[in-house]
Amino acid sequence: MKRWSWVIALALATSSVPLATTMAQAHENREGKKIEKVIKLEDVPKAAQDSIKREIGSAQIVKVEEETYADGKVVYEAEARKGGDVLEVKVDPSGKLLKKELKKAK
Repeated sequence: MKRWSWVIALALATSSVPLATTMAQAHENREGKKIEKVIKLEDVPKAAQDSIKREIGSAQIVKVEEETYADGKVVYEAEARKGGDVLEVKVDPSGKLLKKELKKAK
């Protein structure tokens, strides 16, 4: 019986971690900060994915982030590398290009 109590206690303890994280993020968002979360490209809306792929071209995507602002606005940022250069692209969920910046290697 003690074994099951331990298993249940462990399950409850680990299930509260995502809740605590979400609550902390919600708290940060109310304070006017943006929340950045690393995600997979497949988790980005299709229109935004297509725009990111078009803008990045043959460069290798190394990171995709979902940025949520205090007003609820969501932006997707992709970082890609081609040679030593870094390309950053920001799009909204509909795929509208918001920013494209190339940082040349030194």
